[in-house]
Amino acid sequence: MAINQNEFNELLSWIRSNEGFLTNITICNTSGNERGVRANGRIRDNKKIVKIPKALIIHDGMGQATSYGQQLLRGNHSEISNLPIALVVIFMLEDIHDKGEYLPYYKILPDKLTNFPIFWRDKVLSLLKGSDMLKKIKNRTQSFIKDYNIIVRCCPTFKEKYSFKEFLFLRLLVGSRNFGIRIDGIKRVAMVPFSDMLNHSPDPNISWYYDNSKCEFIMRANRHIKNSAELTDTYGKKCNSQMLLFYGFALPSNKYNTLTINIEHAKQRTRSDFKKMAMFTKVSGCLKKDLNDPFTREMFTFLRISEANDNELAASPYRNIYNNPVSLRNEIQMLASLHDLMKSLSKEYVLNIEKVTDLLNTIDKSTQEYLALLLIHGELEIIHFYIDFSTYMLKKLRQHEIPTQPLYQNYNKRVANYLLVNQPSL
Repeated sequence: MAINQNEFNELLSWIRSNEGFLTNITICNTSGNERGVRANGRIRDNKKIVKIPKALIIHDGMGQATSYGQQLLRGNHSEISNLPIALVVIFMLEDIHDKGEYLPYYKILPDKLTNFPIFWRDKVLSLLKGSDMLKKIKNRTQSFIKDYNIIVRCCPTFKEKYSFKEFLFLRLLVGSRNFGIRIDGIKRVAMVPFSDMLNHSPDPNISWYYDNSKCEFIMRANRHIKNSAELTDTYGKKCNSQMLLFYGFALPSNKYNTLTINIEHAKQRTRSDFKKMAMFTKVSGCLKKDLNDPFTREMFTFLRISEANDNELAASPYRNIYNNPVSLRNEIQMLASLHDLMKSLSKEYVLNIEKVTDLLNTIDKSTQEYLALLLIHGELEIIHFYIDFSTYMLKKLRQHEIPTQPLYQNYNKRVANYLLVNQPSL
């Protein structure tokens, strides 16, 4: 959403007239015609650049005080996905409808959220075939429908006044822009005017907090900032699927990307199959490009058990034994199973990684397609990391060679130590 300078100036006047301030700050358009905040001059380390007084902050306690908020709290609301956010949405729906005192803030909020996957066109969603993201989008949509129906059930006239479309729009806005702060000792979900305009960075140059002694929300520089540099906050260490679902954007080369993995043993037929099932029923989680990540090692443990033969099961009857290689034969089978699994997963995607890479270099970065491609590129990168890893390791172990590739150092040490100390045979 591009900047409307008149509306932004109105917001500044409103903040200042309520004893807040912004200093050394200007707004601008970033790539993709999105809004950003930049330094208007050099900013020294620890300088206070934003002060938003409590009177301008919207929080869930205010939603509790509304008529609909009270009805919701008296009713059966236990299954609502996020009660504090729902209460903020209720307050904002009523305040916007009544053209309340927060109007200067509402005017600068986005009027379109088509970058959120919930609103993606079918053609774009079709690019996600093979990705667990489709399931996540469906679940999140159903969660919002359920929340709306709970509110309607508890507040009989709510549906007549506010449509699901209106509720959904604000639910996404509040979910993507709120701050978690303590006001008067109570943890609150809060909407803080202007402060929610800063974009995300894994290395932000701005820190924020709520000062209860002065009843104000503060933003400070956490280091020296050059003139015209973008001012950034952090939304946390999240993979692109979370960034898209909660905030409507994705990052190129996001090191926190994950791939959803769900593996079960084959249908039980033999005594060995039942032993394996009893030791480790199934493995489900988020896989990273990290051989030392706890879930990666858990997946390897599962695959080792899955590939164990009768002799190995008899000699190594406990799950924790399989946290490390139990035999060269078993390790080779585990790696072959991993390789087959990753190859199978890669074939479920509509596009291969080479095609996705080419498209990312040519497509308009402001489109839904670009965001979808960023997501699947991150997932395919993880898949190909493990394809390359298993290919390399299988070659080395089948030739009885110690692996030395630095990229796989953590795994190398465990396997090399086992080979050298135990000297297993095929």
